[in-house]
Amino acid sequence: MEADIVLEVKKAYIGLLRAKNYLKIAGEAVKLLSKQKEDTVVRYETGIIIRNETLKIDVELATAKQELLKAESGLYISRSRLEKVTGQTINKGEIIENLAFLGKVGIDEKKLA
Repeated sequence: MEADIVLEVKKAYIGLLRAKNYLKIAGEAVKLLSKQKEDTVVRYETGIIIRNETLKIDVELATAKQELLKAESGLYISRSRLEKVTGQTINKGEIIENLAFLGKVGIDEKKLA
């Protein structure tokens, strides 16, 4: 029974770390595409490229923004799953880089290794 709990905590924690990483990557993609859109608009206005290129970037940026929203939702779901498994509330701004909070629920961090 304890092994099952430890396994579920591991899965939930890894899921949370993956979701955080995906959110970071999605945010960076939106930033890069926003910059690329600015550059593309300038190039279009100076006549270097055709309008289709700006429309292509608009579509890519919209897709990236959707992925960012999906990543935010995934992080929320992952956080909720970890809270459910551990019985502990994780504050939205709390950094989950170590497993110190597991001591509150009686799970030895060494067993997760």
